[in-house]
Amino acid sequence: MARKQDWQDEMKDARRFDGWSLTPPTRLIKAVPVEVPVMKAVKGYVTVEKSIIGRTPRELEDALGLPVGWFNRGCRVYRLTRLPQAHEIEYDLTLDQPDGLAFDEWAAIDNALRRRLEVEGTLGDYGPAKPIYRPGSRSIHQWRLTAELPAAVVIELLPNVTYPYPRP
Repeated sequence: MARKQDWQDEMKDARRFDGWSLTPPTRLIKAVPVEVPVMKAVKGYVTVEKSIIGRTPRELEDALGLPVGWFNRGCRVYRLTRLPQAHEIEYDLTLDQPDGLAFDEWAAIDNALRRRLEVEGTLGDYGPAKPIYRPGSRSIHQWRLTAELPAAVVIELLPNVTYPYPRP
């Protein structure tokens, strides 16, 4: 009999939605650069708030696997105002798996070259570069919202300020 893979246990654990709440520290949050206009709804990748407590925006870049400099001016953290339904969210493993996949170094190099061509204005028919998402923390789980869900701002973090322990 084949041994169950570690990722199968991880998938089983993460598909349990009962650990989320609308109150700290187990609420789902999304961090975005402060330059992005304030939103009333969010979509895309989210994580659990307790994963970011005590981190600065720069530390969040590393932990979340975001491009270096993504939060240079700070970040705005949103919380969901309602829990997602099962058809509105997908589990995408831990943050050491960008987009839920193993890190593809060649794709990252390709995107870095595309970005350079964009800056030089010589990209031509190659298409725009995607942000280069690096592997983040292996201990932080990520989910992808497949629908826009209502959200509210929790905090705007300045570049050198740590995310405080949240109050309900």
